[in-house]
Amino acid sequence: MRILIAYASIDGQTEKIAHRIAETLERDGADPLLVNTRKQTDAPWPEECDGMIAGGPLHREHHPHELGKWLMDHRNDYAERPTAFFSVSLSAASDRQQDLDDAQRVMREFLDEVGMHPDMTATIAGALKYTRYGFLKKRIMRNIVKKSGGKELDMSRDYEYTDWEQVEAFAREFLASISRK
Repeated sequence: MRILIAYASIDGQTEKIAHRIAETLERDGADPLLVNTRKQTDAPWPEECDGMIAGGPLHREHHPHELGKWLMDHRNDYAERPTAFFSVSLSAASDRQQDLDDAQRVMREFLDEVGMHPDMTATIAGALKYTRYGFLKKRIMRNIVKKSGGKELDMSRDYEYTDWEQVEAFAREFLASISRK
């Protein structure tokens, strides 16, 4: 069973998650194919594809433009296949219900905008990658963390919040849903 994983990554965490999804699918007998829509903007739809998982990071209440464009360009290709979507954000790691609700809302708005109606969705906690940020972004992210009550203010290190068990369960649940059809 061939599963396409179309993703966009900005600071690397979404790419890491996409690869973990691919590894999980492969361990469970599927044939995953990864497409980075930021680097492979013209990537064609693969032949003999049984389903698709797409995902991207949430930055400033938006998912990457390249991911949206790729999904709109290939809407007819995946419309009749099982699909899933994951959104990666710091909001998904929050203890505040408002942050969790906002992450869900922005994901739904993006999916409506691109015309994707996935069978499954997930919001997945991302990472604070201070060491990869430039001077300004580092301070902006620190202020956001401080404002939301977070304690991860040491800008000399990175903080990862991704629940890898959630990521693997998401991949397995999607594969199981295809197998039942």
